[in-house]
Amino acid sequence: MRTLDDYRSPAGLIRIAQVDDLGDRSRLYRELAAGNYRRIARGVLVPESHWAQLDADARHRLFVVAIAERMPGDEVVAHLSAAALWRLPAVEPWPDRVQTLGPAVGGGRGSTERVRRTGVPDAQAEAIEGVPVTSLARTVVDISRTESLDTALVVADAALRRREHPVAGLPHLAPTRADLERELARVPRFHGERRAERVIALADGRAQLPGETLSRLTMLRLGVPAPVLQHRIVGASGLNYDLDFYWPGQNIGGEFDGKAKYLDPRYRNGRTPEQVVYDEKVREDELRLELDGFGRWDWGVARSPRLLEERLRRIGLRW
Repeated sequence: MRTLDDYRSPAGLIRIAQVDDLGDRSRLYRELAAGNYRRIARGVLVPESHWAQLDADARHRLFVVAIAERMPGDEVVAHLSAAALWRLPAVEPWPDRVQTLGPAVGGGRGSTERVRRTGVPDAQAEAIEGVPVTSLARTVVDISRTESLDTALVVADAALRRREHPVAGLPHLAPTRADLERELARVPRFHGERRAERVIALADGRAQLPGETLSRLTMLRLGVPAPVLQHRIVGASGLNYDLDFYWPGQNIGGEFDGKAKYLDPRYRNGRTPEQVVYDEKVREDELRLELDGFGRWDWGVARSPRLLEERLRRIGLRW
């Protein structure tokens, strides 16, 4: 006897049209009415228990996969939706419609679930989870032309970082700054070109977290001298410590200190949150012995020129 799980795709989705047994379909509708399934797109359901385990990034990826199957063959997932599939970070909520790229003529216009942009086709398009998607370089360029500087630079930093830190399960071809410049040159010159040029010029793959990127942007807006990123300091114990920000002329260091470092298993490397707190205390004690000033800040400070200026001046930075 078949169960409803037998209809689930590798992504965990159930497409109602593919439930060909009338009894199973009736059972599925009863489960939906009871709140055991969630409708995430027209005709597409996911078990509520599965949905509840996903963060906002994974939920948008699932939505993209759900919509992509109905995408015309001349389209690829693009822009912010492509960034989600590439596991690039977002500093704003994901769009409520899947963003795609297609030719200027042909069928398959936008819908309530999909917004289609037209433009030069991406000859380097990739496939992620069976979904055609713009290349990492093209994704960065498109976002840099259309989104805010904050959003675009976070994406660009993360994309450049992929060369040294690939993500398992994704295509390994990661762009350099020169690749981004070449990709921008391929796109016809119109709205957003200068914004994209600025993003590419500022992008730095040494930024490990979006909060570091946003801190750097706020420093730029404040006129703070450009810091050295991920500067290595050898502590008295002989251990190496990489500072997020370092000003060599003043021997001052600073770090973005978001919750993810303590709560997200991806950054804890098997340690408990308590062990992370202790390790960070030991690390800070060693750094303070080597520096003339040191400070930490979180998201609220990173995005506030007033608060970040106050923090940097308090630790002794002068400009």
